[in-house]
Parts: sequence; structure tokens; C-alpha cells
Amino acid sequence: MRDAVDKSWFGAGPLGDAAHRDGDATDALKRKWSERRDTWEKVIHPFALDYWGEEKFYHPPAFGDAITQYFNGNGVNLHEYKPTPQPTKEAKQLLATVEKSLSSDDQTLIQWFPPESADDYRRFIEYGGYLKAAPTEGSVEFRTEVESLKARWAQCDSKNPLDPFKSTFDSVVSRAYEEWKAELAGQAEQRSEIVAAESEAAKNLQTATDEMVTLVGDAWMMDALLTWKKYWLEEKKRDPSRGPKDKNLWMQVDARMSGMQVGNHMRVENAEKAAGAAKAAAARVDKAQAEAGKVADAAGAPQGRGLAYAQQSAQVTKATAAAAEAAAKAAKTAASAMSATGGDVKTLAALAETQAHAVQAEYHRAAAVEAAAQAKAAATGAAKQATDARNQAGKATAAQAKAEGAEKTAKKAAGDAHDKRAIAEQERRNAAKFRSEADEQRAKAAAADKTAQEQKERAASALTGAEAAGKTAADKAKAAEEAENKAWLAREAAESAERKKNSTASRAKALEAAAAAAEGTADAKEARSAANSAKAEATDAADAATKARSAANEATEAAIGAREAATKAEGSAKRARAAADGAAADAAVTGAAVLTAHAAAAEAIEASQHAAGNVREAEKLAKQAAEAAATARKEATASRTEADKAQVSSAAATGRAYGTVAAAAAARDSAAETIKPANIAIGLGTPYREIDSSAGLAVLVGQTAKTLSQQQAAAAKAKAAEATRAAKEARELAAKADKDAKIAAEAMASAAEDAAKAAQSLTDARTYAGQAADAAAAAQKAATNTDTYDAQAKADALIADAAASEAEADATAARRSATDAEKDADSARKAADSAEKDAGSAREVATMADKDATAAEKYAENARDHAKQADQAATRAEEQQRRDLEAARVARANNSHPDAGSDLTSDEEKILRDVCGQTCVDQFRKARALAAKDVIDWVKENGGEILLEVVGVNDARKCFARGDVEGCLWSLVNVASLLAVVGKLPAVSKALVAIGSGIGKFFEESAWAKRTLERLRTTIKDAKNKPKNDPPCVPKRALAARQSGVGNVQRNASATVLGTDPAHECPGMDPGTGGLNDEVFDLIDEKFGPDIADGVDYNFQRMHDGSRSAADHSLPGIGHNAQALAEYLSHWKGKAARYEKGKPDTKVAYDDEKGVIIIIQERMTHAYKYSANDFYHSGRYIPLP
Repeated sequence: MRDAVDKSWFGAGPLGDAAHRDGDATDALKRKWSERRDTWEKVIHPFALDYWGEEKFYHPPAFGDAITQYFNGNGVNLHEYKPTPQPTKEAKQLLATVEKSLSSDDQTLIQWFPPESADDYRRFIEYGGYLKAAPTEGSVEFRTEVESLKARWAQCDSKNPLDPFKSTFDSVVSRAYEEWKAELAGQAEQRSEIVAAESEAAKNLQTATDEMVTLVGDAWMMDALLTWKKYWLEEKKRDPSRGPKDKNLWMQVDARMSGMQVGNHMRVENAEKAAGAAKAAAARVDKAQAEAGKVADAAGAPQGRGLAYAQQSAQVTKATAAAAEAAAKAAKTAASAMSATGGDVKTLAALAETQAHAVQAEYHRAAAVEAAAQAKAAATGAAKQATDARNQAGKATAAQAKAEGAEKTAKKAAGDAHDKRAIAEQERRNAAKFRSEADEQRAKAAAADKTAQEQKERAASALTGAEAAGKTAADKAKAAEEAENKAWLAREAAESAERKKNSTASRAKALEAAAAAAEGTADAKEARSAANSAKAEATDAADAATKARSAANEATEAAIGAREAATKAEGSAKRARAAADGAAADAAVTGAAVLTAHAAAAEAIEASQHAAGNVREAEKLAKQAAEAAATARKEATASRTEADKAQVSSAAATGRAYGTVAAAAAARDSAAETIKPANIAIGLGTPYREIDSSAGLAVLVGQTAKTLSQQQAAAAKAKAAEATRAAKEARELAAKADKDAKIAAEAMASAAEDAAKAAQSLTDARTYAGQAADAAAAAQKAATNTDTYDAQAKADALIADAAASEAEADATAARRSATDAEKDADSARKAADSAEKDAGSAREVATMADKDATAAEKYAENARDHAKQADQAATRAEEQQRRDLEAARVARANNSHPDAGSDLTSDEEKILRDVCGQTCVDQFRKARALAAKDVIDWVKENGGEILLEVVGVNDARKCFARGDVEGCLWSLVNVASLLAVVGKLPAVSKALVAIGSGIGKFFEESAWAKRTLERLRTTIKDAKNKPKNDPPCVPKRALAARQSGVGNVQRNASATVLGTDPAHECPGMDPGTGGLNDEVFDLIDEKFGPDIADGVDYNFQRMHDGSRSAADHSLPGIGHNAQALAEYLSHWKGKAARYEKGKPDTKVAYDDEKGVIIIIQERMTHAYKYSANDFYHSGRYIPLP
């Protein structure tokens, strides 16, 4: 037949058409898988290009590549397959051993007719070479060969046995062929059903596999996309500005991952439906096999043998169903893996248990003794099963107690967990309440801090206003003080002018004093107004400080309240956590109880099932005992009549048994291919992977192969041994049958007794099984209740944990609020401190402003008093001047030869030039010339000679002595003859106006000349009497330096103090940086003496000389105040404590408070800033003895 269809392999006939259809389907499948992989590649490519992580996913793996290669031509090439079973290595070795023991002729025969199939090897080894004579029909050997040949054909060994001697096996082959055709025909329908089921299972396997690969690939794609997203998330953590170049990818990745999961459920359902369909096909195979088994049993043939090649199809169908189930499980696992995103995907191999072990029927128990032995064994087994059932009932009862104990433990723990949950929830509510309190107190603290900050700003603003007003008050006080000083100087000048009988200067100074008093009064008013403003600002600052402190106190109280609430919240959180931990511990107890209860329930169930199995086994054994007793009874009754038939029937039984053992071995070989269903498709498909494309596909899907050849050899060996023992026992029983008639009768009685015992054991086993079942049900109920308690405890533990977490969160928030409140309180206290400090400063400023205003008012009052006294002095001076001037003018006008004293000698001229320069010499001579001039000479020099002609010299002198010179002269002119002056009247009028207006200046210059001569002569006198070691140039005021006369020497106080003398008395000095003016110098000289006047003048000159030490001569607290400096220097007279080393006449003193050294000399006292360390420790100044 194989040769007949072989031509179809090359493209013709049904097999060729089928091959073409298979090729088209394969190409379509490959295209589908290729397109699917291209789709994956297209999706992942842009993401892979924008990724630099360690886990690479540039290209998706070739999922299912081995399967496509299998379909692509690497699978089974059926046209090259030779189905004949081949011998094992051991069989070949054994044949070689047997061959060596043969004669040379037989060895030559083997070379001509070498064995080919496994059955050829069996026969050769079993018979020790080729049989040379046919076995006798009806003999054991004949039946054995008939059964062996049918088994050979059933295993797809299509050739007849080797028969070098010809016709040796003709009768065996003929008998076997007739029986084989009948056996094949009886199971044809079942074979067709099995083959159709195989085809359907293979299609469903492809569907399930396709869904599996799709889902596995999608799972990989989703994992790769997630890896990409995780990479950029990590990059963004390091640098928020980083991101993929293509921003759209970031927006697409989640959608892509979600899209991968679309349809997963449907794919899993498709795979499971396919697996279910394959499983249904396998179920149909089981049904067909069962029906075929019934046919075989009815025919007295071994089960499975008549299915022939369908036995292989049946097993491959089951392997395919298992592979489909594995693929469905893998598909479902892949779908789960997609949810886990990169988790550890384990493909669970579905383990399909096959119950393919053919029940070995025992043939031909011909002897009653054997039947009795079976009854005895059955009774013993039944008793053992009853005992085992009792033990299992005890185990089930113990397990029930254990499960119920676990149930009680779980119930107690669940109740405690519920209580702990209530505690945690209550503490959560408490923590929330305390958090709310902390937040409220924090809000109060924040509001108080805001108030404190506002009051702080208000106090600062008030301080700024107070300081501005204070500065105004200080400035105005200083201005008032300066005005007082001006008034004082003007008063002193007015009084001095009064004493000097200079009424004009006295009146001028009185006016200056009045002006200064007016200025001081205005300054005092402004100072008082500023002081009042400062006081108001200080009051506002004090109010702000009080409010700020009140707010700070409120903030502090709120912070304390917030901290107290936070502490309470923490306590509640800790108690909630403790309760949650307790609930978790209870949940752990219930979890352990669940394990215990379920383990106990499992034990009880196992014991119950075991006991039920004992019952079933006892029933079987009791039945066997009864059947054996019947057989024994039958054998005992007919033992003698059937003795002759025993040999034939035992031989037939032995042959049948051998055939059954061989068929069972073949079935076990097939079953071995499906054994270990945990290995799923691989164990079932491996035996046929090289001869069946569906089996190969199933193995590829399973991916875990096992070598079944060794298992088949082991199984075959075991079954062969069993068949040999059975045949031997059958022969021995047949031999004994004639001898054991008596034993058979005894066996009949024994078998009947054992059958009764077996029936009683069955009753006991049923009782114990019922007890075990009840215990198992109770244990299961306890386990179910334990599950309920465990679920309750876990739920309560989760809620308690959530409550504790919320309480902890509230406690944390309360702590933050407390901390913030404390910060606000601290801020408020600092603001209050600042406000109080500013308020204090404002009070000090206001106090000082008040003092300044009071001082200004005092200064203004003093200035007004000085102005009043100056006015009085000016009034007196004017009156005295009027009298003195009249007398002086009378004397001067009547003195025609005034005495100006002698001129300067050469020595006096040199002295004067050395002391104050050529200017003093020129001033001396100018003054002497003015002092020696007669008033008549001056009149003549000034165009008044015509006037003298009209009125006469004597009368003119009288008029010159009067105050109203011009009026007096006009009187004289009027008295004169108008005729005498009528022609000279214009000239007389002119001369009269000139003399009348200028005569006063003459008398003033005469007075100035007199004073200048007196002072310069005093200077010469002092110079003659001064010590020889004095420096060549001592600053002296050139009193005669003013060219304008006494009446024109008028300056304001600031000019008096700060101005510089236009003519410097020391050669080489800058005349633009002089010292005091004449008026101030004279006042100080008159009040404090020339040494103090010269010292003040010296200090002023040094302050303005532009030297590096100029600032040292401006004494602290005195500066340019000439009066204060004069008083300060006068204070140190007679208080010298040291003298300058090498200059004993230079006495010194030191003011530690001001850091000033005072130089005390006979001719001048001055001072400047000097280091105390240098004064006391330099060695320059020696303490006085």
C-alpha cells in the first residue's frame, strides 16, 4: 500500500493536493507572522532610536521562529518515513551474540536474509535463529506467533516475518491475517473518528499558538515601551529639561502600551476556545478508544491493537490538545505578563493526565485452587482496606479537630482585630481633631505675627519720623546755640565797643545781636515744634510696640496651643499605629489559622478520599472473592470432566495472555507517550515527532522534550516479564488441574468463607468511610469559616492601617502647623522686640528733641537777653560817643599841632617787621601821619580852603568840634556878607558839603591812627621783652591791617567764626587761610587775655591751613566755636602736669576724656588731638617735679 501511494508524494493525487494545500496554508501563516513582526518593528523602531539605556530593544525577538521554520520545511518529511519499528541497540548486540552461537550455515543464512524490524530481531533472539519448522496448529507456540504477528501489523510493520525456509509461517500468517482483518474492520469507525479529531486538534493548536505568539510579542512590546518610558522618567529626574528628541513619542507611549492590551481578552478567549476545542477532540478520542476497547473485549482481542495507526493519532491528538492548552495557558500568562509589565513570565505547561493504562485482564485461571487463592487474597485485601479505612477515619477526625481549633483561634483573632480597628479609627478621628486645632492655632499665630509685623513697621516708621523730628530739633537747637553765640559775640562786641567808646560799632553789634536773637527765637520755635512731633511719633511707636507685644503674646499662646495639639495628635497617631500593628498581628494569626485549617481540611479530605478508595477497593475485592468462589465452585463440580480440556484451554489462555501482554506492551508504549501529563504536550508528542507533523508541532509548542525511547524499552521489558509469568502460571495450573480436583473442592469451601469475610470487610469499610466523609465535611466547613474570619481580620487590619496612616499624616501636619506657629510666634516676638526697641529709640529721640528744644528755647532766651544788653550798651555807647566825640573833636579841632610821637627807629622797624611783616611797618607810618595831621590841613587838602576864607579858621574849628558840622558852617556862611561870597557861593557850597560829609571820616581815621600807634608800640614793647628762644614767627593779629577804619569793621557771627583773615601775619603762609577776625580776637583778648586769644587764633589758622594735621586742631565737642575754645583753653591755665623734653618753658597737660594735649606757654595756649599712649609713654613729655 505504501508503494502504491508513494507516487502521490511528488504532487499528484490526493496526497499531492493535500501537500499543496498545506503549503499554501503554511505560506499564509508565515506571511501573517512576518507581517505581525513587521508591525512590532514599525512601532518600536522610533522609540529604539530615541533611547540610550542599558536594556536594548532595537528589534523584537523572533517569537515562534522555530515553529515557522518547522512549517518552512524543517518538519516531518512523511514521504521518507519508514514506519516499521526498528530494533534497539541492545537488541542488535544480543542478536550478534546469538549469531555467534550458530553454525556457519545459519550465519551465512543470516547474511542473505538479515533481520530488519524490531519484531524480526525478537523472533530471531527468542528462537535462537530462524525457525526451521512451523509450529503445530493449536499449540502455545502457534498462538503466540499468531498474536505476535497481529501485534507486528498493529505497530505499522507492514511486512511479513522473514521466512528463509519458506512456508514455515504460512499457516500462522493466514490465521493471523484472517483474524487481523476482522479486528481492523470491527474498529474502522473508531479509527476514522480519532483521525478526524487529530486534524481538528491540530487546527486548534495553530489557533492557540498564533494567539500565544501574538500575546507574547505584544507583552514584549509593552515591556520594551515601559522600559523606554522608565528611562526618560529617570533622565527627567536628573534634569527636568531633558526629554526625547521627538516630543510626540512621549505623548504616544502610554497610548501605545494601552493599545497593546486591546483585544487581549478576546485573544485569550480565542486561545482557550481553541484549547477547549482541542480538548473536546481529545475527549472524542477517549470515547472512540473506549468504544474500540469494548469491540476488542467483545472479540476477545487486546484493547488498542485494532486501532492500529489510530493509536498513534489518539496519542498525538491528546498531545496536541495538551499543547493547545499549554499555548492557551501561555497566552493567558502573556496577557497577565502584559499587566505586570516585564514581570517574570512563566509559561505554565498544561499537564493533561491520560488514563491510558490498559487494564490487564488475567486469562484462564483454570484451577479452582487458583480461584480460591484469588478469593483468599481478595478477602485479605478487603480486610486490609477496612483497616485502612478505619485509620483514615481517625486521621479525618483528628484533622477535623485541628481545623475547628484553627477556626476558634481565627475567630478570636478576628474579634480582636475588629476591636483594634475601632481603636485606630477613633484615634484617627482624634488626630484629625487635634490637627484641626493645631491648624486653627497656627492661623491665629500667623494672624498675630502679621499684626506684630504691621506694628513693627508702624514703630519703625514712627522712629523714622521721630528721628527726622529729632534731627530737626537738634539742628534748630544748634542753630539757636549759634544764634546765641552770635548774640553773645555781638553783645560782647557791643559792650567792648561801648568801653572803647565806639558807638557805631556798638550799635552795629546790637543790631547783630537783635538779628541773632530773632533767628534763635525762630529756631527755638521750630525746635519745639519738632520736639512735639518727635514726642507724638514716640507715643505712636510706644502704642505700636504695645500692640506688637500683645500680638506676640497671642502668637506665643497660639504656638503653645498648636504644639499641645500636635503632641496630642502624635499620641493619637502612635496609639492608632499600635492598634493597627495589633490588628496586623491578629491578621497574621488568622492567616496562620487559615493555613492550618486548610491543611487540616486537606488532610481530612485526603483521608476521606482514601477511605472512599478503600471502599471501592473493598467492593472490587469482595466481588472478586465472590467471582472466585463461583469459579472455584464451577471448577470443583466439573474438575474431573474438564481435566482433559485443561491442556488445550490453558494453552489457548496462555497464548491469549501472551497476545494481551504484547498488546498491553504496545498500549503501554503508546500510553507511555502520554504518561506524565504534567509534562503536557512534550511527553505525548515526542514519540511521534519524527513521524507525525502534528506531534512535531505539539513538541515545538511545548519546548521541553524527553527521550521516550528509554521509557518505551523499560515499559516493554516490564510487560514482557508479566506476560511470561502469566503464561508460566497458566501452564502450571493446567498441569495441576488433573491432580487438584480434591483441592478444588476444598478451595470452593475456602473461597466461599473468604467471600463472606470480604463482604463483612466491605460493610466495615463503608462505615469508616462515612465517618471520614463527615469529618472531612466538618473540616472543610471549619476551613471556610476560618477564611471568613481571616478576610474579616485582614479587612480590619487594612482599615486600621489606613486609619493609622491618616492619623500619622494628621500628626505630621499638626507638627508642621505647630512648627509654623512657633516660627510665627518667634517672628512676632522679634517684631515686638524690634518695635519696643524702636519705641525706646523714639522715646530717647523725643527726650533728646525735648532737651534740644528746651536748650534752643534757653539759647533763644539768652540771645534775646544778649540782644537786649547789646542794645543797652549801644545806646550808652552812642550817648557816650556823642559826648566823647564832641570833646575829642573840640580838642582835635582846636589842636593845631597834634603830637603823633616819634617815628620808628631802625631797631623798632626791624622788630615790627619780624613780628608781623612790612604791612605793620607801613600801617605804623600811615597811622603816625594821620595822627600828626591838623584838621585845617585836612580841610585844605579836601577843597575847603575857600570855606576857610569865607568863615575864618577859628570859627571853622568851632564848627568842626560840633556834631552838625555842615549846619554850623552854613550858619557861618549865612552870617558872612552875601556880597562877599556871592561870587564864590557855588565853590563854597561844594566845599561845605564835602567837608561836612567827610570830616567825620577824618576824626574816625584819627582815632584809628591813635589806637594803631598804641597797639603797634605795645607790640614792639612786648617783642623787646619776649624770651630769646621763641620761634622767629609767632602769629599775631595785625590790628592795623584794616584799611577801612573802625566804623566799617562789621561781620556776621558765622563769618566771625569761620572766616579767614585776608592778611596773614606770618611770612610764607597762605593769606587765604587766616584765623580770627579783629572783632572776635579783640573780644577774646579783652576777656581771656592775649595768650588765649593768640591760642584760639592759632588753632583756627591750623584748622584752615590744609595740612594733614588740620583736623587734629578741631577739638571734639568744640570745633569752630571760638567762645567755647577760649573757655576750654582758659580752663587749663595753671594745670600743666608735664613739660616737653628739652623745653622746660613749654608746659603741657592732657585731657583723657577728649584725647587732647594742651600746650601752655606764657605767650600762647593752644591744643590739638594727641594719642594718650604717646603722651604717657613716648618719653617726649616729662612729669613736672
